Amino acid sequence: MRDLEQRVKRLQAHMDAEAPAPAAEAPDLVAWIDERLHRNELGQPFRLMDHQRVILRVAFAFDADGRLPWDTIIYSHDLEGYCQKQRERAG
Repeated sequence: MRDLEQRVKRLQAHMDAEAPAPAAEAPDLVAWIDERLHRNELGQPFRLMDHQRVILRVAFAFDADGRLPWDTIIYSHDLEGYCQKQRERAG
């Protein structure tokens, strides 16, 4: 029984060491993207759109225990409608 208790303590210590960062230390994903991604895969200037910033901030908002609000996130975007608006603006 003593051996089992020691194993449990070691496992708990390992799990504590692997615990996610508290909310105060969690990185800001949007800031990380802004700082590091300046060009897309075609070499064109890259910047997140306002709605993408909101979605990423909500989806990756860590709670006080360092956990994310959801296990799975599904994001869908009307690309054809967006492209049409961009063509109209370019006019």
